[in-house]
Amino acid sequence: METIARLFFNPLSLISSILAAVLLSTGCVSINRVSINDPINQETVAFIREGVTTFRDVVDELGAPSRLEGLKGGGVIAVYQFLDIRYSRVNYGWLLKLVPQAQSQDVDIVLAGGGLGIDTFEVAFDEGWLARYYAFTKHPDASHYVFWPFSK
Repeated sequence: METIARLFFNPLSLISSILAAVLLSTGCVSINRVSINDPINQETVAFIREGVTTFRDVVDELGAPSRLEGLKGGGVIAVYQFLDIRYSRVNYGWLLKLVPQAQSQDVDIVLAGGGLGIDTFEVAFDEGWLARYYAFTKHPDASHYVFWPFSK
């Protein structure tokens, strides 16, 4: 408890926390994230057993698939897609509004970046609607977001 209190009352961390709260509340910094559909990961699909798990079991656990694709030899592939959108924006010009000479000017110095990732999970079923295999068709880093000036 003593280390938490010492960290919280450290002048540098206190000032940086207040500054971050002020910048976020004034609109100088904007951070947005939108996730469409629930993300699916390895832990979410651990219940699937090849030749045992039925289509009904998968739908009960993961919900309705985004689409179904028929296979030539019979069977179907259930495709689940989920989307992750991230956007951040910093307006360094907002700080110039505090300078009296710049108050009559509309000064915007904006640094912004965003990312869009679509991840896909597929489960193949045979003619008897039993799971044969499943796979992520996009790497989990497909929705990895890197702030603009620091791209890979």
